Amino acid sequence: MLTDHWDIAHICIAVDDLESAMATYESAYGITDWGPVMEFSDENIDVFSPLYDQKVSGAGYREVWAKQGSDILTEGPPLAPIELGHAQRFSPAFTIWGCETGKHYVHHICYWVDDLEAESAHLSEHGNPLELTLAPGDVPRGFAYHLSPNGMRIALMPRQDKPAVATWLEEGESIIV
Repeated sequence: MLTDHWDIAHICIAVDDLESAMATYESAYGITDWGPVMEFSDENIDVFSPLYDQKVSGAGYREVWAKQGSDILTEGPPLAPIELGHAQRFSPAFTIWGCETGKHYVHHICYWVDDLEAESAHLSEHGNPLELTLAPGDVPRGFAYHLSPNGMRIALMPRQDKPAVATWLEEGESIIV
C-alpha cells in the first residue's frame, strides 16, 4: 500500500434484480436517496481485462449508488456508499457482474487512492492481478479492478475524481455509458 490511507469509495453488491434490491435496501436499511441509474452498452464504453487479455462487454449491466452513507455528500462519520450492480442473465456483462445463484454478494470494495497507476502496480506486484480497467494494456485508466488470490475483487478509483462523482450523484440524470 503506497497511499497513506485508502478511503472507501463504495461497496458494490451484485444483485439479481436492481429495482427489487433498491426496494429491499430502502425498507431494510433506510436508504431512500439513490443516484442516477447507469446503463452500460458496448457502444459507449470499452472495458479491458489484462487478466483475460480481451475486451469485456458491459452490455446488460446496470448500477446505482446510494447517496446516503457517503462522506462525499454528508457530514458525520465516513461511511461507504452502497453500489448495487445488476447484470442481466445471458448478457455479455453477466460473466463478470452476474448474480448466478440469485443471492446477493459483495462484488467488490472500491477505494479512493492518490495514485491509481502506482497503487494498481503495487497490488499486481503482490499477487493481485489487474482484472478490469478502461484502457487496454497493464496501465489502468479511470479505475482498476484487481482480483485477489482468494477471489475477492478490490477496485481503485483516483481520489481526484471524488468531486466529479459527488456532482454526478447530486445532479446526475439516469445515463447510458
